[in-house]
Amino acid sequence: YKGKQLLYEKGLYAQILSKIESFNSGIAQNLCLIEGELSQFRGIIKFLDGDTSQTLSPAQYDLLLKLLKWPHDKLFPVVDVLRCIILIPEAADFYFTHYQKATAQKNSNNLFSMLLEISQAQNCQDSTKIMTLKFIANMFSKKKIRKDYRRQSTPNFGRFSFDGRAT
Repeated sequence: YKGKQLLYEKGLYAQILSKIESFNSGIAQNLCLIEGELSQFRGIIKFLDGDTSQTLSPAQYDLLLKLLKWPHDKLFPVVDVLRCIILIPEAADFYFTHYQKATAQKNSNNLFSMLLEISQAQNCQDSTKIMTLKFIANMFSKKKIRKDYRRQSTPNFGRFSFDGRAT
C-alpha cells in the first residue's frame, strides 16, 4: 500500500439490511422507518451490492441522516453503509454540499459533524467509533473533499476514547 490510501469499500450488505430491519422494529415510533423508507433503504443496499440499474436519490441520502438519530447502540450498520456510500462521487458531493451549507449557517446538522458527535458520546460503542474512522478515511480519499474541506474552518476532530472515559 505504499503511496496509496487504504479504502474500506466493501460491506456485508445482506447482513447490514437484516440488522437495520431488525433494529427498526424496536425503534421508537418517531424514529423508525416507515415502509416507503425501508424500501428506499433496500434500494441503497441493492445499489451498494452492485445493482447500478438505478441511481441513488437525495431522499435516500437524507434517509441515512435520519438513521443517525437512532440510539447509539443501533448505529453501527448505519455508519457501515455511510462508509461505503461516501465513496460514490454523487453521494460525496451531496454530503459535502450539505456540510458547506450547515457550516455557513453555523450549525452542526451535517453528516460529518453528526458522526463526530456520535463517536465522542460516552455511550457510543467502540465498533461504531472504529467504523466512523473508516468513514473518515473513505471521505478524505476524495481529492475534492480534502481540498475544499481544508478551506473550511479547521475541524475539531476531538479525541476518540475506547474505554468509555471522557477525554
